[in-house]
Amino acid sequence: MQDLLDHLSKDHPEGLILYISGSITITTIQIINRLEFKKGLKGKNELWESPEIILYLFCWIFPHVLMVDQFLQMKLSTEGWFFMGVLLLFGLTGRWGLEWLATIRTGKQIEKDELPK
Repeated sequence: MQDLLDHLSKDHPEGLILYISGSITITTIQIINRLEFKKGLKGKNELWESPEIILYLFCWIFPHVLMVDQFLQMKLSTEGWFFMGVLLLFGLTGRWGLEWLATIRTGKQIEKDELPK
């Protein structure tokens, strides 16, 4: 851990300052508006379902991933970006989106009774 901090403070001091200030800013905004975020993400049924939980966590994590990638030059792998995309797809479309993604790969068609209502 000490090696990482030494590397960042010596090689990327401006990036470290930008990341810390951006991190404090985005976290403050998210804490101030957390009740509105929760209310909006719960939807009409007022229940926390798995896609809504994933979106809520995604909203907290994604800005930090972008700032680390940009300011600290700690590049996220292609698999990491793919995983973030799958999380976003699942959060926005639910189980149907993952099934749709699997059908593209296998070529199998989704039955009409399997489609969401």
